[in-house]
Amino acid sequence: MDDPGSDIDLGEDVCGFISTSSEILSWLFDGTSDLHCLKNPASNREYFSSRLLAQCLSNTLKRAYLQQPATSLDELVASAILKVRDDWREVLNGLPEEEKDLLTSNINNKNFPECAATIMAARFSLDGSLSVYRSGDSKMLLFESAGNSINHLDTSLASKNPDSNDRIFFRMVLDAEGELDIVSNQPDYEVVNQEGIGTIICMSDGVGLSTEMLLKEDYDRDPQKVRDEIIYQSQGTRDDKVICFIELNRR
Repeated sequence: MDDPGSDIDLGEDVCGFISTSSEILSWLFDGTSDLHCLKNPASNREYFSSRLLAQCLSNTLKRAYLQQPATSLDELVASAILKVRDDWREVLNGLPEEEKDLLTSNINNKNFPECAATIMAARFSLDGSLSVYRSGDSKMLLFESAGNSINHLDTSLASKNPDSNDRIFFRMVLDAEGELDIVSNQPDYEVVNQEGIGTIICMSDGVGLSTEMLLKEDYDRDPQKVRDEIIYQSQGTRDDKVICFIELNRR
């Protein structure tokens, strides 16, 4: 985004969690850089961008979970995508006519606005049961608790998985009547289930290799020392980054 008035510190990675009496829902959406960022000329507010997509999916997933907490992860994600797509269609309908005309002209000239985001969501039960949905290249490290010890588990979530290295794409098109519309894909994803988990660490792809190796190799020996050390590590990937630690304390 080249707007000189923009906040350069506000990035495209969105992470959060919410807890109930029995489990924690966590999520990480990583908006794809270098795609379209469109603003309403009347308000100068974004209405179509990867950053906005990540934020909207985050908020919608949280609301969907609170309304139907028993719904499976893949169904929650799918419903959130459809809800955001419908909401954005309404936003397109409310754009100024000159903006609609410009978009229509661009699309007729095969310039289709696109935005995208990777998806990671997890249901983490307080009894240590874990279910993780992933579409994209974000990673999650799992640690099991055995008495006073912590052991790192090697799962497909610790590295890129070609079977799930996808993302959700929104593309602006014209429907059969020539009106603005948004279509989306059905991203490839994986669901990983584990038992006996005490800690999960999820991170976007902007996290550097040195930080990733520190977490994998040293976290199980001294978690607090690793958390403190990350503060001082130089992050040279020139990409947005986020790390989320969720630890169960059964004491």
